[in-house]
Amino acid sequence: LNMNKLEIAHLDLINRKLREYWNIICIQELQVTKFGHIQTPNHYRQVFPSARNNSATEKVQLVIWVNERLDTNSWEAVNIPDTNNITMIRIKNSHSTLVIFNVYNPCDSNDMQNNLDSFLTRRQAEFYSSEDKHIIWYGDFN
Repeated sequence: LNMNKLEIAHLDLINRKLREYWNIICIQELQVTKFGHIQTPNHYRQVFPSARNNSATEKVQLVIWVNERLDTNSWEAVNIPDTNNITMIRIKNSHSTLVIFNVYNPCDSNDMQNNLDSFLTRRQAEFYSSEDKHIIWYGDFN
C-alpha cells in the first residue's frame, strides 16, 4: 500500500481490523510523526530498514507489518545494509522458504537498485539455489 505520506490514510489503515484478513502488509511512503515514529496497528510487528537510525542514509520510506499470529520462529527480518529503501523478511517452513522484499525506488536516484543488486549478488546461493525458494517483490518503482 502506498500511503502517499498522508496521516489520514495511515490512521484509517491502522484503525481497521487488519489482523483478521492480512498476515503481512507492505507499506510505502508511510506517515512518520514529527518525533520520527511510525504508528503500527495492534497485533502487528514492524520490520524497519536496518539503517533507519543512521543519519547518513535517506529517511525511512517503507515498513513491513507482520501479524503477531505468525510464529516468530518461522520468520526473520533480514538486514540489508546502507539503505532505508529496502526491507526484507524470510519465512520458512519444512517445505520451502519465501522471501518478501519491500522496495521503494525514488525517481531521483539509483542507490536502491545498486544496493539491492549488490546484496543479491553477494548472497546468490541463498535465494536461487533450489526450487523450494520463492521471492515476492513488492515495490513502488517510480
